[in-house]
Amino acid sequence: MRSTKLCKYCNRKAENNGFFGKKHTNSTRAQVSKSRTGKGMGENNSMAKAEHRAKVSSQLKKKYASGDLDFLREIQRKTATANQANGKLSTAPVSKEERQLKTALEAEGLVVEAQFRIGSLKYDLMIPDKKVIVEFHGDYWHCNPKQYASDYVNKKKSMYAHEIWAHDARKKSAAESAGYRVICVWDSEYKKNKNYINELIDAIKN
Repeated sequence: MRSTKLCKYCNRKAENNGFFGKKHTNSTRAQVSKSRTGKGMGENNSMAKAEHRAKVSSQLKKKYASGDLDFLREIQRKTATANQANGKLSTAPVSKEERQLKTALEAEGLVVEAQFRIGSLKYDLMIPDKKVIVEFHGDYWHCNPKQYASDYVNKKKSMYAHEIWAHDARKKSAAESAGYRVICVWDSEYKKNKNYINELIDAIKN
């Protein structure tokens, strides 16, 4: 027979918590405050150490890149959307090149949606009529394979190049699974080829 006994954590929730519905008096709040004074502060706080912060940051970035924290990314997305709606948070800025691309595509009569999302993943530009997604990749931020080795460490992201590539590949796969065609625009190629935008427009329309 399956046990109906609550786990230790569940026993402390809501009505199962002996303090449920009660409030601390001013006296007990003062006692709690006094007992916590100086604890978890300064050198007593593990996050005060730079090496520990770097380790935690690196581990979190890897988990985000692998998709393990997609559920958390979705929670953050919903919270950010709500905060943008009520004015507590401004929309994240986009690069000058992304704005140029969006303007050029719209000048061709294409409807373009910026910062498009599929689940918890965000994409730069999406053309709904063509089911096309355009990703603008900065050579450094995305570690252009023509310029960086797979074991290169991107210090800004605290990730190896091959980890960044894996994340980008996962995004591309997710978009393709949702029925979109993905076109990647590399920063260096965009700036070097003056006819790049016309070529991109042809690729989208065809």
